[in-house]
Amino acid sequence: MGSSVEQNILVTGGAGFIGTHTVVQLLKEGFKVSIIDNLDNSVIEAVDRVRELVGPDLSNKLEFNLGDLRNKGDIEKLFSKQRKYLSNSVQLSKKGRGDASAVYGSTERSEKELGWKAKYGVDEMCRDQWNWANNNPWGYQKKL
Repeated sequence: MGSSVEQNILVTGGAGFIGTHTVVQLLKEGFKVSIIDNLDNSVIEAVDRVRELVGPDLSNKLEFNLGDLRNKGDIEKLFSKQRKYLSNSVQLSKKGRGDASAVYGSTERSEKELGWKAKYGVDEMCRDQWNWANNNPWGYQKKL
């Protein structure tokens, strides 16, 4: 990274399959990572496993927040903890008329605007996740 200031990244759904892989890479790239996840489709053991994989030094740069992005209180709590990293205060408001009901990421736009190119498409990612889930029915939990 070209800056001496440590960059902070918020990963939503960071305890999930794609999220944990993303968090590992971000930590290895030198970012401080905050995860927010409601654990509906994941388990806290996945975050513990990330800490094991990256080691104690990088684990110190990882923060887990139990919360739901649909809950205004959870978001306010998260950003109040992170306020020291923000130059301007964050104001959250109710969804306004005309706001999008859903937001989807575009890999084409990411490539155009950020120079980031996805290595795999959605089909490959879904197939990989399906194969992993089939081979690990207990996820990161120990088998009973």
